[in-house]
This record gives sequence, C-alpha cells and structure tokens, in this order.
Amino acid sequence: MIIKKLIKDWTLVTAMALGALCSLAFAEIPFLAECKPQVDAVTQKMMPFLMFSMLFLSFTSISPRNIKFQKWHLWHVLFQIGCSSLFLFLLLPVDRDVACAIFISFICPTAVASSVITDKLKGNVASLVSYILIINCVVSFAIPLIIPMIPGCSDFKFIAMVWKIMRKIFPLLVVPIIAAWSLRLLLPKVHDFFYRYRWISFYIWAFSLVILIAGIVDAVFMDGHISFQEIAIMGISAFACVIQFAFGRIFGKKYGDRISGGQALGQKNTIFAIWLASTFLSPVAALAPGSYILWQNIINSIELRKFRKSLAPHTFH
Repeated sequence: MIIKKLIKDWTLVTAMALGALCSLAFAEIPFLAECKPQVDAVTQKMMPFLMFSMLFLSFTSISPRNIKFQKWHLWHVLFQIGCSSLFLFLLLPVDRDVACAIFISFICPTAVASSVITDKLKGNVASLVSYILIINCVVSFAIPLIIPMIPGCSDFKFIAMVWKIMRKIFPLLVVPIIAAWSLRLLLPKVHDFFYRYRWISFYIWAFSLVILIAGIVDAVFMDGHISFQEIAIMGISAFACVIQFAFGRIFGKKYGDRISGGQALGQKNTIFAIWLASTFLSPVAALAPGSYILWQNIINSIELRKFRKSLAPHTFH
C-alpha cells in the first residue's frame, strides 16, 4: 500500500527514475544491450502516437469559444523574449555554449503537454492553450531574428528558419486540436466519451516520460563522464526553470490564473528545444533542455502532491 501510494503521489518522479533505470539496464545487461537498437526504433515510432493521444484527450476539455487573449499572456511573452535575449548577450562574452543554453531555456515555447498537468491541477486549460498558440507563433519569428546574431550562426537565413521551426512545432500542436474540435462539432457523443476518459492523458505522459528520460540519460552519459561546463549548464537550466515557474505564477495570480500562468511559463517543449539547440546552436547547449525536463517534472510532481493533499488532508499524516 505504501509503495502504491508513493507511486500515485509521485507519478512523474517515478517515471523519470524508471527511465533512468531502463537506460542503465540497457547499457549494463548484455542481452538487453543487444536488443537496444530494436527497442529504440519501436519507441521512436511510438512517441508521435503517444503525443497525439495525450494531446487529443487533453484538448477534448476545450471549446473553440474559450480560446481568448488574456492580459497575463502579454507579460509572459515579454518575460520570455526579454530574459532570453538579456541572458544570451550578457553571457556570450563568457561562454558561448552556456549563453546558448540559458537562451534556449527561456525562449523555448510552452509544452503542449502542460495542458495535461494544468487539467490535473484544476487550472484554466483554455487560457493555457491560448497562450501556447500565441507563444509558438511569437518564437517562430523571434528565434530566427535572434540566432543569426550569435557568433557562428550568421549563415542561417530568416525565412528558411521560420519555415523549419513552424514545420517542427505546429503539426503536433494543430492536428490534435483539429481532431478534438471536429469530434466536438460532428460527433458530440463520441467526443463526450473521450472527454470522460481524458484523465488517461496524464498516464500517457508519464509513460512517455520514461522513454524521454531514458534517451536523455543515454545522451548525457554517452562518453562516461560529465564536464564542469555540463554541470554548469544543468545548474543554469534549474535556475531558469524555478524562475519561470515562479514568475509565471506571479503574473498569473495577478489576473486570477495562477496555475495556468505557472505552467505556461515554466513547462517547456523540451523535445523542440533539444532539436533547436542541436540544429542551430550546439549539442552541448542541448543539455539545458535535456536537464530542464527533470526540473520541470520535479516541480510538477511537488505541485500535484500539494494539490492532492489540499483535497484530502485527512488521508495524509
């Protein structure tokens, strides 16, 4: 019972620990190591389906009429663009990779999966999704404007980068929304069925997290050691994560939307960020979003634990 309760209360942390253990097992156990290429191929094919399923279920709770601009959206956009640019140009003279790492940690758009956590915390999912749409549009143009100013990146062309970024982030965002809203309009009874089971999206995310963490642990420990620079980047991503969750909640609370505000600024699309860093900046900078996924899910787990405790104080001691 104690183990079951711990897993329920700390689902995301458990998923991350399981992902790390899986990575270790496939690296150290000979017969598993032989199967690793096949397992990696299967999980890579699974991920798009898992992401679509999770987001589709989450979006069944949103009506198109609820997608509206909120005042805190503007503060969030200004904070992301301002902090990412400020830290980038302050740290470039010190260390290019560290500067790029903190830039990625702030500029990265909100994870669409944040709607799953927001729903669990009883936040305003429609307000959050509205911001997701806004920030993805903003960063699609802001990133191609800023990255060519970084030494070694001047060859990247603005239009080509905008198109490449949009192709990367918008299919995953738009297709589940269209599918959920089409069902709402055309087949309301089928939509209601999926809506009743939208809670499954949280556990799909937890399973996806196992796969993601296993891949990140593989990448981090590929050469068998961690340098001081890599430790610094992991620390910077932790700093960026805490700051953004904190300020997100501050901005959101001011307009009566604390939960959505925190998730909108704090929970990042780390898969996109890793691709962005690896494609346009450097593999070392990609460690920042790789470790950010750890910090954001630790914070999410703490918030979920506190929320459950507030609902049922008599069940905790």
